[in-house]
Amino acid sequence: MRNLAFTVALLLLPLTVSAQGGPPGLSLGAGLVLSDSAYRGSGSRFIPIPAVRYESESLYLLGLEAGLHVFTAERWQADVFASGRLDGADDIQLPGIASEVERDDAIDVGGRLTYRSGSTSVAATLKRDALGVSDGAELGIKASRVFAVGRGFITPSLGVRLLNARLADYYFGTLANEVAAGAAIYRPGSASIVEIGVTGLRPLQGGRWALFSQVTFGQLSDQLSDSPLLDSDTTGAFIAGATYQF
Repeated sequence: MRNLAFTVALLLLPLTVSAQGGPPGLSLGAGLVLSDSAYRGSGSRFIPIPAVRYESESLYLLGLEAGLHVFTAERWQADVFASGRLDGADDIQLPGIASEVERDDAIDVGGRLTYRSGSTSVAATLKRDALGVSDGAELGIKASRVFAVGRGFITPSLGVRLLNARLADYYFGTLANEVAAGAAIYRPGSASIVEIGVTGLRPLQGGRWALFSQVTFGQLSDQLSDSPLLDSDTTGAFIAGATYQF
């Protein structure tokens, strides 16, 4: 199930440089994703992907997220959206259980308020599980700034994701059926993940083609890193590719 959801969701992966404030319209391209999971036994994944991005004055499709701009002012923007959550895995090795266990992907619904001042932006996002996978919710705060480097742009970002107890217990705790099968009881409760990232965009000759890349790194709080499901207290991902603006 995890592999299917991951593949379907990646069909919607866009030009990952939306933070650069790209022009409205449609972009198509392709890239490669290297992701490193913290779950025991999951390891790294290296996957070729298509890339699709669309944005108009009111509607947008950016990565695993599709939404509506409900309010836009000079410095403020409010959005409502549905987004994919790819925190699951189907090959987790849990101590005390002979067979592998899994956590399902999900779809969240939520809202985001963004403040922009020049090349700096700060966004607050609140979302919750819409499919009853975890029945959990998450609050995220993220700051980013765009820097011009030659003909290209680099956008570093820093953010924190605050997971409520239901969300953290599902993805990082042991479930009742796993405890019954011999796993230790673990319930992390509310927890946090600090994330840093750098996104790059390099337009090519003519302006319609561009190269993009993104590196992200996440540091799990102690409540999460102590989970028996994990063999690392960090997560990471790298994306690179090319896109064409129509």
